[in-house]
Amino acid sequence: MTISATLVALLHVCLAIAVSSVRDEFIYVLAYDGRNRYYVGRTEKPVADRVQEHIWGIKSPWFLRSRDDIELVECWKMSSRFDEDTTTLKYMDEYGIGCVRGGSFVKTFDSPVAVVIRSMLDTANNRCFICHSSGHWASDCLKSTTASDEPSLDCPGSTTASVNSSPAPSPHYVYVLASVDGTHFYVGRSSSVWDRVRRHRRNEFKVPWIADAKGEFHLVECWRETHPDDSRVKAIRLEETHDSVLHRKRIRNKDQLRHSPANCCWRCNEEGHFEHECPFGQTGPLPGSQGDLAFTFNELKLA
Repeated sequence: MTISATLVALLHVCLAIAVSSVRDEFIYVLAYDGRNRYYVGRTEKPVADRVQEHIWGIKSPWFLRSRDDIELVECWKMSSRFDEDTTTLKYMDEYGIGCVRGGSFVKTFDSPVAVVIRSMLDTANNRCFICHSSGHWASDCLKSTTASDEPSLDCPGSTTASVNSSPAPSPHYVYVLASVDGTHFYVGRSSSVWDRVRRHRRNEFKVPWIADAKGEFHLVECWRETHPDDSRVKAIRLEETHDSVLHRKRIRNKDQLRHSPANCCWRCNEEGHFEHECPFGQTGPLPGSQGDLAFTFNELKLA
């Protein structure tokens, strides 16, 4: 069966509408129950205000009410109306269907719904629909199709992701604060984003260059770091379009950011450029630079 050009054009229009209709909305991910369970939400309010509402039990799903162990682990500005469901499925793939709620899957659902979700995750990961493993397709699977294989909705063992030996994720997070008018930014790093934002709000960690006359500012982005250089790279990217960026307690303009002793390239230890711009490429630190490399990282952690 061939798809007509009219139908293809209609699909493109629908996708364009989905993207263009997104206003200033944010996706956020909360962890609870000792970071063993996750909730994916969407809000037009400032993210920090919405998280506080969850803690107070205001317009919050029943499983988040009256909890004091809620932790914010990710947030960013939406680029599509489908971001909430996409993020929910990604977290289900990593942590298990029974451990994640959000988007279209926020309500308690039964096993048939879980079967549909696992089928979606198998498709995304090129896995067999019958045994849910990689390396072959369902037509070549040796497992009987009549065997009962319904996914468990309990967290232990319910994940559909294949087991791998990847290193444990970093315990630190990068977060970005912005002034209400969106002209000033602060890029920070912490093991607990929500705790750090609350301390910023209580003025324990002052951000006067970000806060307005009422002391207000917005949390606009946060994520689990994948490299100790993440916060610095984010500051560099913000500097490309904004002149007022504070990176971890140190105000820097473009020249200061590039030539600060604590911000030299961590591959060759030379100032004036960063790792992703290094003329030596991605081949690792040069011989004899390990000591200086440790010093650079120590400076970054203390910055």
